[in-house]
Amino acid sequence: MPQTLAEPLEVVGMDEEIRRRIADLVTVTDDPVDNPFSEKQQRLSMSSVHHSWTPLPLPGEEGKKRTFWAASNVGIFESVEEPPLAPDGFISEDVVAPLGDDNRAYFFWDHGKMPEVVLEIVSNKHGGELTVKKSRYQKWKIRYYIVHDPFGKLTKEPLQVFELVNGRYRKRKSHFFEDLNIGVTLWTGEFEGVWGTFMRWCDRDGRVLPTPYEAAAMAKQEAERAQAQSEQAQAQVEQAQAQVEQAQAQAEQAHAQVEQAQAQVEQAHAQVEQAQAQVEQAQTRAEEAEALAEQETARRKELERLVQELMSKLDGR
Repeated sequence: MPQTLAEPLEVVGMDEEIRRRIADLVTVTDDPVDNPFSEKQQRLSMSSVHHSWTPLPLPGEEGKKRTFWAASNVGIFESVEEPPLAPDGFISEDVVAPLGDDNRAYFFWDHGKMPEVVLEIVSNKHGGELTVKKSRYQKWKIRYYIVHDPFGKLTKEPLQVFELVNGRYRKRKSHFFEDLNIGVTLWTGEFEGVWGTFMRWCDRDGRVLPTPYEAAAMAKQEAERAQAQSEQAQAQVEQAQAQVEQAQAQAEQAHAQVEQAQAQVEQAHAQVEQAQAQVEQAQTRAEEAEALAEQETARRKELERLVQELMSKLDGR
């Protein structure tokens, strides 16, 4: 569903003079930012938080998307009596950014709350980031205040985070905001052709929230990596298929060799049986020849006996 504009809060007792003063407020001057680095830092910060950050759901509204307003160089008005502050970035949960050129400021009385986080980027020694601005944000009860000093103009610490505790800012050791599901870290890299150390929004593990360009580049890299893995896997499948086919061919060849060997074994067995039959046949013939020889010997002996008897009879005469 499309977002709808938040309904302004009714200010009790607002007279015509106050309404006129609100109408006359200078909410945007279109003056240039302090330096090109700050401008790039602002764009990097806002593009990543809009693209990659998801606020924690309200209790009992899990699954329901929460609205938020994140912007840079938008004047924040606490009242009509004092001038606004236009931080280099802020995040305000459960607020819808007003649309139109006439609504380019954050009016406390319209939203009933201040942003949860404000960011100031130090570009010179006269911005009051650790003095005047810090005191005013503290007075406004803004929960977290981030000061990024990339060139060491005010302090040797490039990144400081303050939390409102009992009405006063205290420096935090942890740069992750559990209640907002977002944190800040320093990141060295290239953004829009400029190499440097930038402040980046991050998750609880310190991983920077990507900009749309970075997310697209990572998606492209992931797709290319997946494509390369797919091609590698396909090559492995084809190689495995070739190995299977080679193994199949070797198995068929081995099977043929086994069948050939089996045939040779059967042929040899037949030859052995044939030789065995021939041996048995020769054995039978030998036995028959031996029997004939014995018979012949017996006849010869019988003839010799008969001859002897005959000669004995002839001698007796």
